[in-house]
Amino acid sequence: MQSKNFVQTENKEGTLFYNTKRSHVKILFFSEIYIWFKGNLSITVDGVEQVYNDLFWVSDISNKTLKQVYLPFCHLPDSVIQGQVAYPSPSKIITFTNQKNIDRFIFFEQSYSYKQENHVLQMILQYKIDTKYPEKGLIFTEARDLPVNLATQLIQTKELVTLSDFMKNNANSNYTTVSPQIIDPWGRTGLNIIPLFNPKTETTLSIGRRLVWSSEYNPIAKGNINATLPNEIANNSEYLVSYAGTTKIVIDEEAAIAINTPVSVKHYHFWSIMDKDEKFVKLYVQQDKNSSTEINLSHFNIHNNNVLSINDTIIYTTSGFLYGLYDNQNILFVGVEENWLVKHNHW
Repeated sequence: MQSKNFVQTENKEGTLFYNTKRSHVKILFFSEIYIWFKGNLSITVDGVEQVYNDLFWVSDISNKTLKQVYLPFCHLPDSVIQGQVAYPSPSKIITFTNQKNIDRFIFFEQSYSYKQENHVLQMILQYKIDTKYPEKGLIFTEARDLPVNLATQLIQTKELVTLSDFMKNNANSNYTTVSPQIIDPWGRTGLNIIPLFNPKTETTLSIGRRLVWSSEYNPIAKGNINATLPNEIANNSEYLVSYAGTTKIVIDEEAAIAINTPVSVKHYHFWSIMDKDEKFVKLYVQQDKNSSTEINLSHFNIHNNNVLSINDTIIYTTSGFLYGLYDNQNILFVGVEENWLVKHNHW
């Protein structure tokens, strides 16, 4: 990995990198076949240098060919004239996954500045890159601090074109971009730019100022789930709130069928709370639209410091035991992980 010739991506004709320059390039992650980078891309148009800062891309190691550029929504370039930034981009990539912790996904955030009633405001958009499938497009995960009207429209349409249209309509008309055949920041199209993996969804989650965009099919939870968590939890920067799944409980089904009345159904939504070090802190349960209440796991002989994670209503523990969330009063033992069986092969 020390050879510059080995890790470079060539400026091949027919790719986005043809006749361009790149700077501040860093290697983020590599597999046997592909390598992921982050850096600045410079394209000169009519004497004006257009600098796309902090782009992510993946290349084929064997032939040094660009495979995909992960372009965020409306990621405009800085317009540089005579070495000075004449029109700075409203889009900034502000964080990304610590590369020592990259297992499969590379996470990053985009801040986007826009004007509303003569005030400059900022929204935060989050994305992830799936290194297991380099042919998969960029995955949108959530937005934060959206204008109320925009958040409402996204919940209603469940299409991200609503977001890109808003960003385009609020962009400074002085911004100059390269040919849309090369890069179209509004439609996220161009050379080596693969369509977004999840431009539409069936499920959104409203958690405080966050709007989470589901990329997975969920037959139980559809529409918008509005988390009814206490404000000191939902909007506390010290906590990481994650959706832990939904259960659907049918109440008195046989009795309802017997008297030909609609079956009563309750949905229980679960919210996992972790600290900044991603250590489990609390678990909340929410029945339909009712207020969320905390579940004390010690009542089920599960201690907080033994919880690794909670996903899709399953609690994963350091002991290898698996527990299933059911409703606001019951947690069930559902099995053990493979590592427990290896350690206890004579049980």
